[in-house]
Amino acid sequence: MEVVKNYLPAVIEFTAKTSDVPESLGTFETPEDVQKFMSENFIAMPKQIETNRLLDEYEKDHIRNDYMTELEENLPIYQNQHLERARETEIAKEAEKRAKETVSASFSKIEALSKEVKKGVTEMNLDPATTYEVALNGNYYYYTWLNGELKLAKIKKIPDHDLSDLFNSSERNKTFFESLKATKKVAKK
Repeated sequence: MEVVKNYLPAVIEFTAKTSDVPESLGTFETPEDVQKFMSENFIAMPKQIETNRLLDEYEKDHIRNDYMTELEENLPIYQNQHLERARETEIAKEAEKRAKETVSASFSKIEALSKEVKKGVTEMNLDPATTYEVALNGNYYYYTWLNGELKLAKIKKIPDHDLSDLFNSSERNKTFFESLKATKKVAKK
């Protein structure tokens, strides 16, 4: 704290208090008088130290003025800056969260695509005008005409509630497939 450069109060009171020794050893006119008194009465050496003293009213008023200025002028500015930084931090956190979610989504997409490549299979919508459902032995067999050839595209288990309705057509289909096996012939391309 610097109230006024090199300011010292008229009366200096130190904070050191004890009943073991007196607070004052007397008054002296010059530093030489002090040195003479100390050498005649004590075994003591001059020593550079730092200690605490009490503030006087002038210093207290000056410090009060400083903290009022700090409180009224500077603190609101710093609080506003802090709030602004906090808002920026929240915006940055939200942006970081979105970026993290985007990275995570990208990793999920990469994982799904790599599984698709590893599996080697992809979905394909077939033309309903040239795709046929054939019931046989509890399954639906789906044939589609593609590139001039009628090919088996999918096999699906017939749901239990549809089995009784399809019994007759399933028997007819079974007869046809058995005749194909017996003759080992397929429709010519």
